[in-house]
Amino acid sequence: MNANGIAGKTAEFANLVDYTKPDIIIMTETKLGEGVHLSAEFMPAGYSPPKRKDRKAGGGGVLVSVRDCYLAAEVEIPDNDA
Repeated sequence: MNANGIAGKTAEFANLVDYTKPDIIIMTETKLGEGVHLSAEFMPAGYSPPKRKDRKAGGGGVLVSVRDCYLAAEVEIPDNDA
Protein backbone atom coordinates (compact mmCIF):
# COMPACT_ATOMS: atom_id res chain seq x y z
CA MET A 1 0.00 0.00 0.00
CA ASN A 2 1.23 3.50 -0.78
CA ALA A 3 0.32 5.37 2.38
CA ASN A 4 1.26 8.84 1.14
CA GLY A 5 1.62 9.95 4.76
CA ILE A 6 0.12 7.45 7.22
CA ALA A 7 0.19 9.73 10.27
CA GLY A 8 -2.70 11.83 8.93
CA LYS A 9 -4.81 8.84 7.89
CA THR A 10 -5.11 6.77 11.06
CA ALA A 11 -8.89 6.19 10.89
CA GLU A 12 -8.83 5.39 7.16
CA PHE A 13 -5.97 2.93 7.69
CA ALA A 14 -7.73 1.27 10.65
CA ASN A 15 -10.89 0.80 8.55
CA LEU A 16 -8.90 -0.69 5.66
CA VAL A 17 -7.11 -3.16 7.96
CA ASP A 18 -10.37 -4.10 9.69
CA TYR A 19 -12.08 -4.72 6.34
CA THR A 20 -9.26 -6.63 4.58
CA LYS A 21 -7.72 -8.35 7.64
CA PRO A 22 -4.25 -8.77 6.08
CA ASP A 23 -1.66 -11.12 7.58
CA ILE A 24 1.15 -8.78 6.53
CA ILE A 25 1.16 -5.01 6.14
CA ILE A 26 3.80 -3.59 3.80
CA MET A 27 3.62 0.15 3.35
CA THR A 28 5.56 2.68 1.26
CA GLU A 29 5.66 6.47 1.39
CA THR A 30 4.88 6.47 5.11
CA LYS A 31 6.43 9.93 5.48
CA LEU A 32 7.22 9.20 9.11
CA GLY A 33 10.18 10.77 10.82
CA GLU A 34 11.50 11.86 14.17
CA GLY A 35 8.13 13.38 15.11
CA VAL A 36 6.43 9.96 15.21
CA HIS A 37 8.34 7.76 17.64
CA LEU A 38 5.52 5.45 18.65
CA SER A 39 4.09 3.30 15.90
CA ALA A 40 1.14 2.66 18.23
CA GLU A 41 -0.05 6.13 17.21
CA PHE A 42 -1.28 4.69 13.90
CA MET A 43 -0.97 0.85 13.98
CA PRO A 44 -4.14 -1.12 14.74
CA ALA A 45 -4.23 -3.69 17.54
CA GLY A 46 -3.31 -7.27 16.70
CA TYR A 47 -0.13 -6.51 14.75
CA SER A 48 3.53 -6.57 15.73
CA PRO A 49 5.33 -3.28 16.20
CA PRO A 50 6.35 -2.45 12.63
CA LYS A 51 9.90 -2.47 11.35
CA ARG A 52 10.36 1.01 9.93
CA LYS A 53 12.91 2.65 7.70
CA ASP A 54 12.16 6.36 7.86
CA ARG A 55 13.71 8.97 5.61
CA LYS A 56 15.59 11.85 7.19
CA ALA A 57 13.56 14.52 5.39
CA GLY A 58 10.78 14.98 2.87
CA GLY A 59 8.72 11.89 2.31
CA GLY A 60 9.61 8.30 1.58
CA GLY A 61 9.87 5.64 4.24
CA VAL A 62 8.65 2.06 4.47
CA LEU A 63 7.30 -0.26 7.14
CA VAL A 64 6.44 -3.93 7.55
CA SER A 65 4.22 -5.47 10.23
CA VAL A 66 2.71 -8.94 10.68
CA ARG A 67 -0.20 -10.30 12.68
CA ASP A 68 0.67 -11.10 16.28
CA CYS A 69 0.06 -14.81 15.65
CA TYR A 70 3.14 -15.01 13.38
CA LEU A 71 6.83 -14.86 14.22
CA ALA A 72 8.89 -12.49 12.10
CA ALA A 73 12.54 -11.47 12.19
CA GLU A 74 14.42 -8.69 10.46
CA VAL A 75 17.13 -9.91 8.08
CA GLU A 76 20.14 -7.73 7.38
CA ILE A 77 21.49 -8.00 3.83
CA PRO A 78 25.20 -7.14 3.59
CA ASP A 79 26.30 -4.42 1.22
CA ASN A 80 28.46 -6.06 -1.47
CA ASP A 81 29.49 -2.77 -3.11
CA ALA A 82 32.64 -2.48 -1.00
